[in-house]
Amino acid sequence: EIREVAEAFNALTSSLRSYHDDLECLVEERTVQLQQVNQRLEEDIFQKQAVEKALRASNAFNTNVINSMHDALAVIESGSFRIVSANRVFLRENGYSHEEEVLGKSCFAITHHLPAPCFHFGHACPLIECLETGQTVMVEHTHCGKTGDRSEEIIASPIQDVSGIISQVIHVSRDVTERKKAENRIRELAYFDALTGLPNRQLLLDRLTQTMKTARRNGKKAAVLFLDLDRFKTINESLGLGAGDALLTHVARRLKECTREADTVARLSADEFAIILGEVDHDDSPAVYSQRILDIFGDPVPLEERQAYISCSIGIALFPRDGEDAETLLKNADTAMYAAKNQGRNRYHFFSEAMNAMALQRLTLENGIRRALKENEFFLCYQPQVSLETGEISCLEALIRWQDPEAGLISPADFIPLAEETTLILDIDEWVLRTACLQARQWHLKGLSRLKVAVNISGRQFKQPNFIDMVDRVLAETELPPEMLELELTEGHLMDNISKTIMILTDLKVRGIQLAIDDFGTGYSSLSYLKNFPIDRVKIDQSFVRSLPSDASDKAIVEAIIALARSLGMEVIAEGVETQEQLTFLLEMGCREMQGYFFGRPGRIEDIEVQMSQTRPYEHHSLFVQKGQRSKTPDNEARCRQPSPII
Repeated sequence: EIREVAEAFNALTSSLRSYHDDLECLVEERTVQLQQVNQRLEEDIFQKQAVEKALRASNAFNTNVINSMHDALAVIESGSFRIVSANRVFLRENGYSHEEEVLGKSCFAITHHLPAPCFHFGHACPLIECLETGQTVMVEHTHCGKTGDRSEEIIASPIQDVSGIISQVIHVSRDVTERKKAENRIRELAYFDALTGLPNRQLLLDRLTQTMKTARRNGKKAAVLFLDLDRFKTINESLGLGAGDALLTHVARRLKECTREADTVARLSADEFAIILGEVDHDDSPAVYSQRILDIFGDPVPLEERQAYISCSIGIALFPRDGEDAETLLKNADTAMYAAKNQGRNRYHFFSEAMNAMALQRLTLENGIRRALKENEFFLCYQPQVSLETGEISCLEALIRWQDPEAGLISPADFIPLAEETTLILDIDEWVLRTACLQARQWHLKGLSRLKVAVNISGRQFKQPNFIDMVDRVLAETELPPEMLELELTEGHLMDNISKTIMILTDLKVRGIQLAIDDFGTGYSSLSYLKNFPIDRVKIDQSFVRSLPSDASDKAIVEAIIALARSLGMEVIAEGVETQEQLTFLLEMGCREMQGYFFGRPGRIEDIEVQMSQTRPYEHHSLFVQKGQRSKTPDNEARCRQPSPII
């Protein structure tokens, strides 16, 4: 029994040992498995931490990117229109500091201060359109934030979930308020006058076209009035550009006040305005309207501490009679305006076909002048200015002539006024000056060293900044002594800017150039200024000489001019002398130099040289003939220099 028990115990021990060995093996296996599982868990935890870190970094990056945007951004739920995210620009533009202040609130409450979605109040809502179409939508409209109204450009883009349903909308807006202001400013600059705020020429033509279409559709007439201020240049130059601008602004306001709401007042250029009259019932209606405009110009315009009186000339063109398109109608009104100016200014004039022909003729003449300058079609004639003390030619006045190859000889009276209105007179003046100086130089080389040449200078040329330089250049090129050149200027041009005129005349005088006032007595000279001009002589205008000695008024004027010239130390010459009676009277008044048909008409170089080849060619007209003498004696010479007993 003991042996059986021992064997059983040994068997049990062996079995337990076997179980123990198996258990240890199993524990070792389980331990290895647990270690592997723990290692995988550690790897998973590390990966999860890495993912979370990457997500945090990504979220931070996205947040920084979104907040660094110059555009406002918000993420809005599709159903409730509630804001779930917003960047700093969105918060700032809507007047908030923290995102929590807008989260959960509706977009229409934040951006429009409305109690319901925008489309309930007639606004174009990009969110609704985005939800309906599933596409990105862009619109422009106004947002009403705490900081004020602003124009915005909005882009709404859908965000879809895995099932393709739009759950959210990305709302991106850009403040374009300043851009809109800039666009409006550009539009104003493109279509409106900067000084007066009136429509400019481009906008006028557009509105005129629309007015003509409406008038044609309604079977009505329309009219355009072309206004040009009279003598505006004088005010601009005498009072300054600031006063000129103030005057233009005042004129624009007056024109606006006397027009209907449907009419258009526009500024075309410096002192040119235009008015569109729609639905004109009668042809004389624009005349009544124009007269009303002329009447309001009768009141003085206050300019700082002064008052200025201004008038205007008005040209009228009717649609459809005077033009079927805007450009033609405006051009014809401009032509009519020039007709009003030619008739004396401060009046209105209707367009006619005859004016159109004149305008075409004017254009043809202008083109002809340009061609004549290039093709050397101009030439000079010279008219003698005679000294009655010596019977000799003391000076030759250079007078331009035009030999057109087709039209023949064209009078200066036909082309000089047009040239003076344009810059062509500058080229003509310089050509005349150079040609006359060259010819005078030739005469001097032939021994006529005391013979002067006189050249007329236009007011436009006289006011050029480089006028003195031009004269110096011509004298240097032609080698003519300055004292042998006389420049003739009209008194009206000398009175435009007194201080500047004195400076220019003084510059010419110190060079030795002789100076004369042409057409004296016809302008608006002030004796207080005239005495300060360094003038050598004055020319009595032929309009005063023509009726001598029968007209008492002209006699008195001529006598006064001669007395004035003598008192100011100036020489005097009478132009337009045609009869012996005129010559005799002028001699009795003390005028010692004359010019006119009585002595000779303007002639070409060869004709003048024939006269100059004679010794004292005008001796039979001289003072000594009047005294019955042929030669000058000291007593006679002294007597000739004494003032006339009448003076």
